Amino acid sequence: MIELDGEYLRMDTEAVATDLEHLKRLIRDSDFKAACDIFERGFLSAFPNRKTEALSDWIETQAHGMRAHLRNRALAEWNASEAVHDWSGARSSAEALYRLDPHDEAGLRRVIRAHAMGGRVGEAEAVYRSFAERADPSGGWAPQRETTQLLKSLESVHKRPAERARVAHTRNLPLAGRAHELSQLGRSIGHDRHRDAWSIVTISGEAGLGKTRLIEEVIQGIQFRGYNVMYACIGEFERNVPFSPLLEALGAPWVGPLLSSVSDPWRSHLLSLLPQFNRDGKMPPHIANDRAGRLERHTCEAFLQMFTTITQSQPAVLVLDDFHWADEATATVVQFLHRRWPKGELSLLLAYRTEELGRNAAAASVVNALEAESEATSVRLHELEDAAATQLVASLGKEELTESAVSDIVTLAGGNPLFLIEIAADALARPGPERKIRIPDSVRRSIVRRIGELAPAARGIMSALAVLGHPVTMRSLTRLTAHTRHECIDALDLLADRRLVEWTGDRVSIRQRIVRRAVYQGLSPTRRSLLHALTAELLRSQTRHLRPDRIATHYYRAGERQLACIYALEAAKPAATRHPGDRSRFLRIAYETSEEARRRRLTFPLAGALHRSRQLADGVRYATKALTRAHNLSLEESFTARLIIIEARAFLGQEAPSTTLDELATLESAALKEREEAVLGKVLDTTLRLLHRGCDRKGATRLFARLKRMEGLHDPLANCRVLAALAMQAEYDNPAEGLVYARRAVTIAREHQLNGEEMLTRQRHITALAANGLLATEEGRTSVAESRTAARRSDDLASYLLILVELARWHTATEGVDIASTILDEAHTLVERTDCPDIQCLMTLARGNLALARSDLPAALAALAKLQGATGTPERAAVPHSDPVADVHRERAGLIPVPCYLAGALAALEGRVLLEAGKFRQAATIVETHPATEPLTNIAIDLILFHARLRSRKGDVSGALDLLERAADTHESERPLHWFRLTLDLVRLARRNNTPKPELAACARDRALQLDLPALAHEFVPFM
Repeated sequence: MIELDGEYLRMDTEAVATDLEHLKRLIRDSDFKAACDIFERGFLSAFPNRKTEALSDWIETQAHGMRAHLRNRALAEWNASEAVHDWSGARSSAEALYRLDPHDEAGLRRVIRAHAMGGRVGEAEAVYRSFAERADPSGGWAPQRETTQLLKSLESVHKRPAERARVAHTRNLPLAGRAHELSQLGRSIGHDRHRDAWSIVTISGEAGLGKTRLIEEVIQGIQFRGYNVMYACIGEFERNVPFSPLLEALGAPWVGPLLSSVSDPWRSHLLSLLPQFNRDGKMPPHIANDRAGRLERHTCEAFLQMFTTITQSQPAVLVLDDFHWADEATATVVQFLHRRWPKGELSLLLAYRTEELGRNAAAASVVNALEAESEATSVRLHELEDAAATQLVASLGKEELTESAVSDIVTLAGGNPLFLIEIAADALARPGPERKIRIPDSVRRSIVRRIGELAPAARGIMSALAVLGHPVTMRSLTRLTAHTRHECIDALDLLADRRLVEWTGDRVSIRQRIVRRAVYQGLSPTRRSLLHALTAELLRSQTRHLRPDRIATHYYRAGERQLACIYALEAAKPAATRHPGDRSRFLRIAYETSEEARRRRLTFPLAGALHRSRQLADGVRYATKALTRAHNLSLEESFTARLIIIEARAFLGQEAPSTTLDELATLESAALKEREEAVLGKVLDTTLRLLHRGCDRKGATRLFARLKRMEGLHDPLANCRVLAALAMQAEYDNPAEGLVYARRAVTIAREHQLNGEEMLTRQRHITALAANGLLATEEGRTSVAESRTAARRSDDLASYLLILVELARWHTATEGVDIASTILDEAHTLVERTDCPDIQCLMTLARGNLALARSDLPAALAALAKLQGATGTPERAAVPHSDPVADVHRERAGLIPVPCYLAGALAALEGRVLLEAGKFRQAATIVETHPATEPLTNIAIDLILFHARLRSRKGDVSGALDLLERAADTHESERPLHWFRLTLDLVRLARRNNTPKPELAACARDRALQLDLPALAHEFVPFM
């Protein structure tokens, strides 16, 4: 029941629940309601009544400190939530502050405001009544002036349901990334204004950027400050209806009584326009006599009198949303109000789309004149930053969208809030954990409609740019579209003005990815094919920087099979590839566009390229097809096709390990018999990897001995592959010898220009360098740089992904978490092309460990949830303040299988997640299934660290120290990085145990500096 924590005794929270520790966790997680519950029931509520005076004093001191801590945290949350109008978060913090001090009237106002702004008027009124009854049951309590004013605002605002309904359709959506604009608007309306001031505020931006959503927040705020709000949203098809937005704004029920205060003849004129306010219920005679094309002055005067009357009693705001569709009469009245305003506080708020305003000369003239005023406030909305866009999508996804799905949505939408919301909603509407991110029909139609309103030349240029897919010069664009240079310039000026295209140097492209994709999808098949053919011809004519990859792609999409095949074969050459996996993509294009004779010749190369790109199922399919035409294959190719099938089926779990090893043994015998040394080297390397995958250390040791006897084969490729296989000793008991073999393999691959082996040897070299702690040295940096260069011309995507995983693990362990995150982001797009479970598992484990290094428990839980075999598994849809770890067994489809050699890494990740979640008892079950038995070199380093941390948490500090010391001694001479990690935990725990080890810390610091690891060295400084 008691555990040691350095010189302190602490309760074992698994055995005895302590509400003090629970309270700290609740405050940290902003679960203010549960924290207040603890305060109300009292600390140590289950403790016996026999409390000493010292214990009572201690409890009181702790309660006082924690109460202040809770208040400060809740107040900070209130301020942050109020600033961005997050009324859900504001309500939670306001209620906590109110419960901490239920007699504080300022706290009462916070709760009322949070409820009301979130649309919960009934709850706001109930809170007020409860406070009043508690303050004076007899009913004699008088609220403060601020409270009275707030109640009046609440009453006046929510007596207007019809008006409120017109502007409340998106208030349930979070407002992300607009704190600055919201603050600017709040300062511009009402603050620091003269009582008789006329103020101008404009909000502009493209469609979907959130102008209306921002207006809704502004309206809600200014109504509570005592302003009358007149709102109208102008419809596109009301552009020929005079005064429509003004009459809509003046149609609110509260305007009727004020109309009687307007003197004649203006009242009669206004009643002819607003007949609903005529008291006798009859339609008044039509007085307005505005001739076609002209607006009589007395009509403008009538509106001026009406708005002046409205502002006599209290300040007002006139909001005209979508002003770009305003009719000419409305624009004239607005201009008249601006020029002739006599007195009274009226703020005019106009919102318009920048791309539409130019099509309405009257509205544009008014906006330009108003914005030219020195005191006018113009708010220009732009796309959300990635962080705000991610926050918006994550809040909509409610943890149903994976991190990669959120990232894909943000990338596609380009920061447009409406697009973000629509794409996220579309993804959530379709079942399955791996939702495909696509452009919803509503968004596509909106974009296509916007493009359809352009002039023909501009539409043609957008179509051409959508097909091109990359920036292009003006000269190329004129050749592609057949427009003259001047026509292109005029069209591009229009497109740039509407923010549809952007220039990068002397090249132009479509600005947003979602627009390009929508335009491309909107093209008819005939036009799309024609543009692809024209683009391919244009690219062929460029003698400099010829891009066969682009030419092949365009011919393929144009349906030009013969030309597509020719250029695809050219693009598949190592000198032409630019990205890992390009060779398999272009060989597939060449295969699909070839005649039967050439297709037979391409089947085997395509199978090999797909296999090396870890598209295993397709690799098996084409290798099987190649073997059915064995007369087209050489003996070496036939053996290699069989090897592809055997290896792929093993990795896909379609064959038992014993069956696979038997098939490899048969293939090895055949290669020996036929003296196919190159095939023999590949077979033995594959056998070694499968033994490693199955945790057969004895079998691997025997095979290492055989391989050493085979050094010096005549075939350079075979010798290179044997040396690369021997380099895998770095992952066993002899890292130094493994590094020697890796260096020799790299040298042979370079000297004999074995391009097909280059990435594999680089991967083994980098793995060996990491095992020897040398990845940060000059040799390591050079090898990493050369591997990135080699990856562009190699189709060995598997080896490149393994390099990225190794680099991510290295940087995570050496305090380079930001670098590790960047590397894993790069790998994410590449992994999507593969169906190899091992690579997917390695990537997921790397992400989970990176999340733990960043103390991001939810991200670690999300990574763990993707893997099969975890015993205590998280609920991915758990709410933030619920139990994050559920003791359930997952039998869901779509989970990544975990091979034997990664079981320890999975157990370590799960155990560390359970420790972070405080689930010591569940963590103990992992100790039973994955004990820390000798020899410790055979156990994953993360698993050893988990064992030690669990022992220390359970009070067995001496046992934890002993385990760390034994493991560190084991790895000191052979695996420096493992030794650093063990030693860092050792010196930390030793200091907490009051047995510091400054000499050991100093030794580790010096050794880390020698290996060019300054960030890791810095971690040891506090313990010296």
